[in-house]
Amino acid sequence: MSLGLGLGLSRNHRGGASGPTFPAGLVADYDFRDGTGQVLTDRSGNGHHAQLGATTGVDASDPTWGTTPARLILDGGDYVIPPPAVRNVFTPPGYLIATVLKAANLAGNLLFWGFDDLVTGGARKYQAVYTAPEGSIELLLGSMDATSDSVISASSIVAADTWVHIAWGFANGFMKIYANGTLVKTGTVDFTGKLFTTTDAYTPVIGAYKANSTTPTNFFPGSIARWTVFPTHADVAAVYAVHKFDAAAEGISLP
Repeated sequence: MSLGLGLGLSRNHRGGASGPTFPAGLVADYDFRDGTGQVLTDRSGNGHHAQLGATTGVDASDPTWGTTPARLILDGGDYVIPPPAVRNVFTPPGYLIATVLKAANLAGNLLFWGFDDLVTGGARKYQAVYTAPEGSIELLLGSMDATSDSVISASSIVAADTWVHIAWGFANGFMKIYANGTLVKTGTVDFTGKLFTTTDAYTPVIGAYKANSTTPTNFFPGSIARWTVFPTHADVAAVYAVHKFDAAAEGISLP
């Protein structure tokens, strides 16, 4: 199945400004500049546009558009659903997601990325990234058929009402978390029984956790201003440089 991978060309910076470029292999890039509507536009050129909320129409699960800076505001009951082409990059043992976000508070385990596959007669597999009450970021990969979950945690990464750049993924048997372009946690991972396939029935969710065929839970309250996906563990420093450049144009200061 083709993922429609990008070529790493210069993205459409606001105002046509020249700036840093992404590494090769870009799958989807959401910069939240739409400002209105039910669709979150993929700026990678691959056409992998995402859906706001549970349906294509207006409903209570839709985030609110913000314009200064360009962002989506999640009130603790909202979420975004990427298309299947983006979902399928989470099947091999290597990918990278990078985001610019701001948590409204740290009251509880807040999932800003999570999904679950309830396979009839098979393994229940799941992935999640969330903030814990003390501001740590945790990356989890698990399966009901595995002897244990694979989890790494990086402490004191997120502060309430503060913009931060977070990236995470898997590469060569390692789980990795980055904060503001710097590797802050790494750990080995046993992928046995935990890897998704393109035939698994699961729906990744931005801003919450969704088990297959159930209503999302553990909503993330706050704002998201960038979300970029690669099918391999791309150069995080290069991704951060693009995000920081564009964030500054929106009035968001990153270190």
